[in-house]
Amino acid sequence: MEGREQGLEDTRPAVPPESPRLGWMSWMRIVGLGLLCTAVGALWEQQAQLLRGTCHVAESVPPLSAVAALIFLLALQRLLRWLGNPLGLSRAEILCTYAFVCIAVTIGFIGLFRQMLCLLSMPVYGPQEDSTVSAIRPHLPGWLFPTDPEVIRKMWEGSKGEGVPWKAWLVPLAFLGALFTAFFFTTACLIGLFHRRWSRDERLRYPVAELAVEVVGREEGAGPAVLLKSQMFWLGALGALLFNLYFIIPSLDPLWPVPRSQYDFHDLGLDLPWKAGGPGPYLRLNPLFFGLGFLVPLDLLLTVWVMVIVLKIEAVVASTFGVPYYPLFHIRFQQGMGAYVGLALVMLWAGRRYTLSALGDFFRRPGKIDPDGPGKWTLVGLAGGTAFLLVFFIRVGMVAWFAVLFLALVLVRVLVMARVRAQAGIPNIYLHVVEIRSFVWMLGGGTLAALGEVTLAALVFLSFLIWCTYVTPYQADGFRIAEITGLGGRRWIWLSTLAAASGFALASFFQIHALYAEGFGTLRQPLSIWPANEIFNAARASDPIDPLRLTLMAVGLATTAGLALLQGVWHWFPFSPLGFVVACAIGDYVGAMLLITWLVKRCVLKFGGAPAYQAARTSCIGLVFAHLTIAALWGLLGLFDLPPTKRYVIGFW
Repeated sequence: MEGREQGLEDTRPAVPPESPRLGWMSWMRIVGLGLLCTAVGALWEQQAQLLRGTCHVAESVPPLSAVAALIFLLALQRLLRWLGNPLGLSRAEILCTYAFVCIAVTIGFIGLFRQMLCLLSMPVYGPQEDSTVSAIRPHLPGWLFPTDPEVIRKMWEGSKGEGVPWKAWLVPLAFLGALFTAFFFTTACLIGLFHRRWSRDERLRYPVAELAVEVVGREEGAGPAVLLKSQMFWLGALGALLFNLYFIIPSLDPLWPVPRSQYDFHDLGLDLPWKAGGPGPYLRLNPLFFGLGFLVPLDLLLTVWVMVIVLKIEAVVASTFGVPYYPLFHIRFQQGMGAYVGLALVMLWAGRRYTLSALGDFFRRPGKIDPDGPGKWTLVGLAGGTAFLLVFFIRVGMVAWFAVLFLALVLVRVLVMARVRAQAGIPNIYLHVVEIRSFVWMLGGGTLAALGEVTLAALVFLSFLIWCTYVTPYQADGFRIAEITGLGGRRWIWLSTLAAASGFALASFFQIHALYAEGFGTLRQPLSIWPANEIFNAARASDPIDPLRLTLMAVGLATTAGLALLQGVWHWFPFSPLGFVVACAIGDYVGAMLLITWLVKRCVLKFGGAPAYQAARTSCIGLVFAHLTIAALWGLLGLFDLPPTKRYVIGFW
């Protein structure tokens, strides 16, 4: 688990020198500009992502809205300097505003906010003859979501000019907003407990945050000039341009087929047992995986693609011995469950010094408190936020012990996803482990049936918090930015919480308004009874716990703990526990691209040394930033309903 320098990979310090502390005037400017950029981003999400489906504004890493905000702020900084304004934006203000926007706009991501509205409206609008819908509907609290059938019908079918019945939404949005705010405050405190260790002791690189730092400039006043003067930066930008033109040019003529950007291993025509373990692996042509992957340590890149192959071989071998197809279909997710828990336990043990130090702050004099530690108030915030969430869950209907289990697993996912972002920077917001079906695998249908309909309904209603973890890696990036700008960890906790609250408020306004104007059912969103069916069908069947699934979870936990132990004993050990976690979560989708990245990076380091690596690194930054800029411009063109923007949608998944 200890961070290690990868030979000649990077010669600059892992932790840039901190800037002076920001004053309250800077704080207010960050909040003001952050709210302005978030409002524009929320409107962009409404028009491009929700209504037209031409651009995945918040699915990219970092979000396109945040990239656009970064470009706008840099241009505003130059303009203010040219005008001789003494209150021109500082580097720290730009970076902190960017971190604010990353969180706020991702709250409105349709894979989170729209899915939440669909999930909570299902008991009211769903077919009442369905046994699952009829079982859930009586248990939907009116203070959590509107239960008036007419209010929800108009949301799905359109209000025909009658507008939004905001009065019916006022109380539910207030409670949902409080839940969002408390959840992201709690996750910020949790990540804050570990950031100092990750940044100072393990020297993790935070590749996504590093991208913004490089673009804005590593020193005050430098700006992006250093990058823009580099030929290697423009070489990478040219690569992004050519990549996108390869798809854009055919999209201009409806008679031309747009080339594929994804290739599936199953396209080779192989049959069982080679199809065991589900579809994939895939080769997804995505410049972000290559560009940001180049900033990832070699051992992690190696582990991801090797473990993808190992997981596939495990499934094939098990299939030849007669193991049924369906359990093997989720083999990587089930091992991933154990891997997530194992990695969380390893991190808790490795970070115990900081946690104990924070506890000790309650009994020390102010002068004796470790200034580099997370602080006692971070622990107080974590405890208070956790208590609030547990009370909320119980009020929705969960029994107490299950509320503790649910929150614990969600926070495990938060911690692991933050670690993945800090160490690997994988540009993908989906890490499909610890989902609602995980409770079926862990507990079995008999235990779920014993919990009763009220608790199961509450699990369905609150399962959208699992999707909220898409946002929390940006909190980890924000701690890095707060560290190097002088904002400070405590202020970042409050700023990130404000970003989440404002993102929720703006997403609520823009997206609910659009749903009533157009109708949910007309916006590529079918009514779905999943994941409720999965939970209630398992409870009705009352099947016992599947020992095969438990065995796979134990294998995942043991593998992660074993890899962490081996890397702790032998620093040269080439396989990373985090790489195994990534392989279980999304390895089928990113493994092939990371294999290519590993080969290129290894050759650069072996044959070119440090100078070649630094040049290639600059090119990769140019590749990533140019691809995101092109995607943002293409998304803006989509607002004009141009047919090519519907034929070629730049994807990030």
